[in-house]
Amino acid sequence: MEYPDHVSKIMDPVGYVKWKMLLIDVARESYEKCSFQFENKKPQLQEWGLDLNFQTWFNFTVLHVWLVSSRLRTEGKLGHELQQEIFNHIWLDVEIKLHQAGVKTRINKITDNLIGSYYGQTLAYDEGLKKGKPVLASALWRNLYAAQQMDLVKIKSMVEYTEAHLEMLNKLEPVQVLNREFTF
Repeated sequence: MEYPDHVSKIMDPVGYVKWKMLLIDVARESYEKCSFQFENKKPQLQEWGLDLNFQTWFNFTVLHVWLVSSRLRTEGKLGHELQQEIFNHIWLDVEIKLHQAGVKTRINKITDNLIGSYYGQTLAYDEGLKKGKPVLASALWRNLYAAQQMDLVKIKSMVEYTEAHLEMLNKLEPVQVLNREFTF
């Protein structure tokens, strides 16, 4: 799946649309791997002292989207396009979950707040990646535990979890990432 150049977009618009649809499918499958971690890891989330609610689902999903996105950043234009499509999927999913929860009003305001939270979380994780474990631990504590009093062993376990998955994703070849050959 190579990134089409500008000429091929014009000369072969049908081919470009097919490529774009494939990209959206790849992004959806990558996003679903991120989103499903909340369901797949409920016992572990409870061990870490996290509530099983919408906010935890959102924060844990953002963490996994960030993990995948941090790896995709190394893949040039194609990685950037895929990151954007994954980002688009999280907001579709947020709107669906809000509607399923019966939220009928202020969805735009809630979504705007969540978008701000998304950017704040990913920026904090980026800073933690750059500056080391203490900063990453602080970001996880603020984002997942809302800076509440928490057992440091649980936060240390969350840091280890995050670092292990970053390491796993970074060891993958580009084609493996693009083919969604990763698990959490």
